[in-house]
Amino acid sequence: DLLTQKGDELILLRTIQRNLARTTEALTSCQPVLDQYSKLQEQMKNKRFYPALKSLEQLEHTLLPRVSQYSFAKVMHARIPKLRESIKMASRAELTDFLELARDKSELIGKLAMEQTRQRSNIKLPPEFHLEHFAAEVETQDRSLPSIFCRI
Repeated sequence: DLLTQKGDELILLRTIQRNLARTTEALTSCQPVLDQYSKLQEQMKNKRFYPALKSLEQLEHTLLPRVSQYSFAKVMHARIPKLRESIKMASRAELTDFLELARDKSELIGKLAMEQTRQRSNIKLPPEFHLEHFAAEVETQDRSLPSIFCRI
């Protein structure tokens, strides 16, 4: 009777051990998918759209197929077109904003470029065309000029 009881306990413990091993294996196989998805979300939050598209592509074609038997992978796979569209819309909006700003500031940028060219060439112009005059104009205008333009 004691031997049977110990045998049953051993069988139960072996079953628990197998279940733990399977669970550990499943979690280990899912971890890269979850890490990549987290990375994708971070890239989108930081407006790094090209890396986000690359992460989405790796998720879709490499990582998700490995865990396709799990329901969360099916949900993620179904969300991929929406994520891709979201990235597309966000990058388009950022490009549009940049182009509008460039258009709005192009005259000022041209003046600054001309002044720097004049200074390098030692061309004499009236004081109202000097860089100091334009620098004062920049100070009084909107300060939303991106840093890429400030290096001109």
